[in-house]
Amino acid sequence: MVNIRVTTSGSSANLGPGFDVFAIALEEPFDVVEVEYEKSKNIEIELKVGGKYKVPSKIEENVLTALLLQIMEKKKQTGKISISLNKNVPVGMGLGSSAASCVAAVLIANEIFNLKMSKKDLIYLAGEGERIVAGSVHYDNVTASLLGGFVIIPMNSLDPIRIDLKSNLNLCLVMPKLNLPIKKTEFARKILPQNISLKQMSENIAKASRVVYSFLTDDFSQLKEAMKDYVVEIHRSKFIPAFEDVRNAAYENGALGVCISGAGPSIVAFVDKESIDPNYVLKSMLEAFEKNGVEAEGFITKVGKGAKIEYLD
Repeated sequence: MVNIRVTTSGSSANLGPGFDVFAIALEEPFDVVEVEYEKSKNIEIELKVGGKYKVPSKIEENVLTALLLQIMEKKKQTGKISISLNKNVPVGMGLGSSAASCVAAVLIANEIFNLKMSKKDLIYLAGEGERIVAGSVHYDNVTASLLGGFVIIPMNSLDPIRIDLKSNLNLCLVMPKLNLPIKKTEFARKILPQNISLKQMSENIAKASRVVYSFLTDDFSQLKEAMKDYVVEIHRSKFIPAFEDVRNAAYENGALGVCISGAGPSIVAFVDKESIDPNYVLKSMLEAFEKNGVEAEGFITKVGKGAKIEYLD
């Protein structure tokens, strides 16, 4: 019998101009998955769901077990697997909840069946899991959740660049409580323009370059302008009431950069805790929502270090 615990964190993608290319791992929140595996000639998967957020408990409907089942069939593996999922990454909030589950699925399969998959293989299969939820493959959140840090994902090579960020960088995340469409991520992708001008392309390349420069040099003075995206975020922000007020409140209280987290509706603010108390920034963002009649909650976290596997007695 194999008995393991897999921990996978939430993540924040895009970071303004880096649509489908940039993502950052979060130290918290994170999912915890405990797995018991024993050999069997058949495929038997049992799933227990707990934690703070509700997700499907049926094998075919939960992205973790649905992806695990796909991998087992593709790799011609069998066995009896008992899974206990503590889902603590908020669902449908643009914080990589489905990505955390996809990463857990590929790590479980790789570990218990000794598949010896490469980093590219793990990212590829985790991205395929996102298709189940979002209707399309994307690798930003799964790569960040798997590897940790700030990641840059080339669109075709699946050979990501990972950058460790300064330890004093805090992230203030606020989550407005909104009535969201079913399959929110799929909807958030469909509202985006299919074509942009050369001017828009050049501006976004410049902004994305400044984001990378900021993270490489710790010169965070670049982030404020760099994270003002007018290609993707300008369309998604229309569905987040008081977005401009929340962003302005964060900047007025010392935030370095502010953007929508992934497909939204969460908003993330980057703060240097050595110069600004992140609690002030978080409070100002929540108050801005409250003034506009929008209920919201929030938390402060740091950059995460990636997924973790532990063997249990």
